[in-house]
Amino acid sequence: PGDQGWTINAYGPQYNVPEARNDLIFYRYNGDQAIPWIQTLALDSSGNVGLGISSPGAQLHVNKNTAGWAGIIENTNTLASDTNSGLLIKAGEDSFDAVLSVQDKTGSSTLLKVDGLGDVKIGSLALAGGGNALVCVAPDGTLYRGTATSCP
Repeated sequence: PGDQGWTINAYGPQYNVPEARNDLIFYRYNGDQAIPWIQTLALDSSGNVGLGISSPGAQLHVNKNTAGWAGIIENTNTLASDTNSGLLIKAGEDSFDAVLSVQDKTGSSTLLKVDGLGDVKIGSLALAGGGNALVCVAPDGTLYRGTATSCP
């Protein structure tokens, strides 16, 4: 039908919007006359991929402004012998590096942090190491609670 479809645009160096030069952008046609084409995926000239965002700020940047999960990572592998069935994150090597950081919507409060030493901190944390964690789990499994600024 005429009320759906896709287009892929590759913008070269002569394109009149400098931010989009050399980008590859996927659009979906939704039939709405006010906004007929919705950008769904962008691959910019620096190699960043954006889903739901026109100017990705990282190698993978996902933005969703409607209800529902912004992303789901699911591994349905059923082989019992396969030990590599999950999510692998490699990053960080000291207490100031965040391997995993969960922040509020504004980015002003870190709610959960796993640092490069394996410490897990839950609570209101400073973005660059330290801060006051409500709960801290050290790599050896020791649980600290209260206002631990680091896992001893």
